[in-house]
Amino acid sequence: MSETGGHGQIRLLTSTDAELLESRINAFLAGLPPNAAVIDIKIAAEGTMLVALIHYKELQANW
Repeated sequence: MSETGGHGQIRLLTSTDAELLESRINAFLAGLPPNAAVIDIKIAAEGTMLVALIHYKELQANW
């Protein structure tokens, strides 16, 4: 899931396995364009479900 807005974009990643979630987070971050800045990463657990919410924004150069 990915949403866009004036304050950046949000990506939601889920898993029931911590190592798999870490792998998904790393793969997502590695795939971001070079001009993207990660603003925040929140990780939560609900029962056996692990959730990572990544807030990022693609920056534009205004030279």
